Amino acid sequence: FTASTLYNTFKIEPLKKLQFGPIQVNTNETQKFTIINTGVFPFDYDIQGKPEEPEKAQQAKKLPKGVKPPPKPKRRNNDKTITFGPFTLGPSSGQILPNSSAIIDVDFLPAVDGTFNTTVLISITDTNPNHNNGVTPFQLTASAFIPGIITTKYEKIFPGLPLSLGFERSKLTRNTFIEDDLILYFTPIVLQTKSTVTIDLINPLPIPCQVDILIKPKQKSSGPF
Repeated sequence: FTASTLYNTFKIEPLKKLQFGPIQVNTNETQKFTIINTGVFPFDYDIQGKPEEPEKAQQAKKLPKGVKPPPKPKRRNNDKTITFGPFTLGPSSGQILPNSSAIIDVDFLPAVDGTFNTTVLISITDTNPNHNNGVTPFQLTASAFIPGIITTKYEKIFPGLPLSLGFERSKLTRNTFIEDDLILYFTPIVLQTKSTVTIDLINPLPIPCQVDILIKPKQKSSGPF
């Protein structure tokens, strides 16, 4: 008679880390990772973990006034889910037969902007205890942003345009942006001619943003603007 004893074996794809791209606040993004049973016995898996403390420079900020928190991700009723901050995983436990796999959905739904890092621990029954005591760490990383454009670097917004202060307005001889009054000043021109200023709208973030431009006079006027 011959006999052999075997541990359960598995692999995780992708290996070690699931990284989300840049995400807009209040937007849900879903990615997946897979636990594959490469052994000859069925096994149970269980996912637990604890969010890591974010660095001070990356701590999340409060939402602007009037912005509602995002809705929770929708899940099937039979899914077991577990949540770590803005990350929700499911199914977080189950059984995997030999030569089969379990696909784990990971929802990232940030309510605030910042960088988020969470390490979850994947436990597989009856694996080699010499390999991390049968527990495999798996990292989730993501960044969330609030859309916006540059609004204070006037030399970039008005390239080639002089910058000035309000008390110097009487001395101006060309189109100028007056910084303290936040006024784009056009010098007088001849009727039936036009004067053009280039304005650069700069998005410094890795997510798109929508910009609406509205020109309003400071006082009621029947002028050309």
